[in-house]
Amino acid sequence: MNRLREKWSQWFRRFLQLSTFFYIIYTALGTPWRNYKMAYNNARLVAFIEGPFWAEAYRQNDKFLSLLGESAEASLLFLGMPWSSTLLGISSADPVLVLGNIAATKIVLISLLQSVLLPLLIGLFFGRFFCSHLCPARLVFEVGEFASRGLKRLGVKTYDFKVQSRFGGWVLLGGLIASYLGSSVIWLFVLPYVGLSASVYILIAQQTTSILLLPMIFWLLVDVFLSRGFFCNNLCPTGFLLTWVGRFRIWKLKTKPHPESCPDNCRACERACPYNISSKDGAMDFGCDSCGKCVSACPSKRLERGFSKPIWIILLALLIPVFSQSDAYAHHNKGLPHYGYFENYPQTPTEEYVIIQDHWEMGATIFNFQGYNLRESSDTPNDVKIYLYMYDLDKDTNYVGKARFEIRERGGEVIADFTRDGVDEESVYSTREQLPHSGDYEIIAYPDVDGEKIILPFHIELQDGLNYSLIFGVSIPLLLLFGLAWKGRKRRRKT
Repeated sequence: MNRLREKWSQWFRRFLQLSTFFYIIYTALGTPWRNYKMAYNNARLVAFIEGPFWAEAYRQNDKFLSLLGESAEASLLFLGMPWSSTLLGISSADPVLVLGNIAATKIVLISLLQSVLLPLLIGLFFGRFFCSHLCPARLVFEVGEFASRGLKRLGVKTYDFKVQSRFGGWVLLGGLIASYLGSSVIWLFVLPYVGLSASVYILIAQQTTSILLLPMIFWLLVDVFLSRGFFCNNLCPTGFLLTWVGRFRIWKLKTKPHPESCPDNCRACERACPYNISSKDGAMDFGCDSCGKCVSACPSKRLERGFSKPIWIILLALLIPVFSQSDAYAHHNKGLPHYGYFENYPQTPTEEYVIIQDHWEMGATIFNFQGYNLRESSDTPNDVKIYLYMYDLDKDTNYVGKARFEIRERGGEVIADFTRDGVDEESVYSTREQLPHSGDYEIIAYPDVDGEKIILPFHIELQDGLNYSLIFGVSIPLLLLFGLAWKGRKRRRKT
C-alpha cells in the first residue's frame, strides 16, 4: 500500500511540474486571446485571419472562461509571468524577486508584500515544496538526470561530484546588492527557473528566443556531466530562503522504527536523492525538499513522508492569503491600455516596459502590428503604436502636462521626435512611429519640469507570423535531450 501511495505521489508531483509549464503557455496565449476578444469578439473573424485551428482554440477558451463570468474579465483571473502570477484571482509572487524589486526601486508596496504570503506559508508548512513540485527548472534537471544515464549507457563518461558547501545565501545577498546598485533584471539570469519561464513565455508570445535561456542550458550541462543537483542544492537563493523558512515544517521525511540499522554499504537513498543527501538511520537534512524519491528507493522501506500536525491547521493558515488579497491589479502599467484604443488594425501581443528613475516612474505599452501577414501589403510595414505615461512618485499622481519625446536606437541616432501640450487620452501620451528594424531602442521623455529627463529602454521585434524555423531549431536539442532521457529512464541503480 505504501509503495502504491508513493508511486501515485510521484505521478502527482510530475503533474504539478507539467502544470506549471502549461500554465505559463496558457497565460502567454492569453494576451493575443484578449486582443482578439476586444478587436473582433467573433471566432469566425479569427478563422478568417489566423485559420480554423486558432479559431477553435479561441472558441474553446471563450467557453471555458464564460463558466467563470464574462470571458474577457474572467481571463484576468489567469495571469502568469515568471516573477508573479494570478490563479483564479489569487495573486502570488516569488519572495526572492520581491526582495530584488524592493532593493532596486527602494519602494515597499503593500500589494507585493501580500503576494508573498501564499508562497511563504507553503514554505513554512511544506519546506521546499516549490523546489520539488512546482519549479520548472527542476523538471528539466530531472530530465537531464535521465539523459545522463542515457549517456552512460552509450559509453560517455559523466561525473557526479558531491559538493558539501552551500552558497545560496551569498548568491541571494549578491543579487540584492546588484539589484540595489542596478536593476532587479539580474534575477532573470541568476535564477534558471525564471529565465526558463521567461523564455517559454517569449517564445509563445513573440515567436523569438531569448538569451535568458543560456543560464538554464549552462546549469543543465553542469547537472548532466559534472554534479547532479548542483545549482538547486548549492547555489539557488530560492532554495536557501525556503530551507530557512521551512526549518520547522510539519510535512517532512520521517524514518519508521526498525530493529536494525541500515547496512553500511547501502546508498539507495543517497543515489535516489537529486541532491545526493543520505537519509540513513534518521539522518535528516534541512535541504531535503521531500520529493519522496528516497522513500521509493529504500529497499527496507524505512522511510515515509507525513504531517506532524493536524492538516486542518495547515488548510486554515493557507486561507490567509486568499482573504488578504488587495483589489489592485498589476497585470499592466498604470493607466495603459491593452487594446481597443485605436481602429482598423488587428492588435497583436503587446510589450510593456516600466522604469523608475529618481522620483519618476515611466511605462510604455507597444503594439507592433505583426503576426497577421500585414507587412506584405502595408505601405508602412514597420509601424508601431506606443502608449506611455509618466508618474510622479513624490506627488503620487500622473504627470499630464507638456512634454517632448525622442525615440532613439539604443546609444544611436534619433528616430522620431514629437511634442505634446498634454496627454492624448486619459493620463496617457500616444504616438505612432516607424522603426527601421528589430532591435533595442529607448524612449527619452522631457517633462516640462525643471529640464528633467527620463530614459526608458525597450526592444521590438518586426516579423510576420510564427517563426517556424526558429521553433524547429529550438526543438532539435530538446528532442535530443528527451531521446537520451528515454535511453536512460529504465536503468536501475544498484544499492
